[in-house]
Amino acid sequence: MPHHFNPGEGFVATANHKIIPERYPYTLGYSWAPPYRFRRITQVLKQAQSGDKLDVEALERLQSDVLSLPALQLIDLLRAALAREKPSPCLRILRVLGFITPIKSAKSSQFCHVHRGTCGNCLN
Repeated sequence: MPHHFNPGEGFVATANHKIIPERYPYTLGYSWAPPYRFRRITQVLKQAQSGDKLDVEALERLQSDVLSLPALQLIDLLRAALAREKPSPCLRILRVLGFITPIKSAKSSQFCHVHRGTCGNCLN
């Protein structure tokens, strides 16, 4: 089984992402979450190491954190690409979209629609 003992980072983070290397000799699972949540947890924990105190409230905020790293990546790419284009409805939407994607928000729905459309078009 994968394990850590006294890791150099000073913490261990998991988020249902793939924790084993390719060609791992034992079956540990077949379905993994994308690594975004793991990356966000790691980001917050590293910030705590550089001075931000982790108290109960901070950990509660981390547990319900809704900063979307995929939104950060995609929106930055789309904004850069659309900056060279004429103003369009898509560009107007991207200007108001944020990176915080709370459940049941209009902005989250807009991001999901843009993300699916964009990624779907890239893959088809």
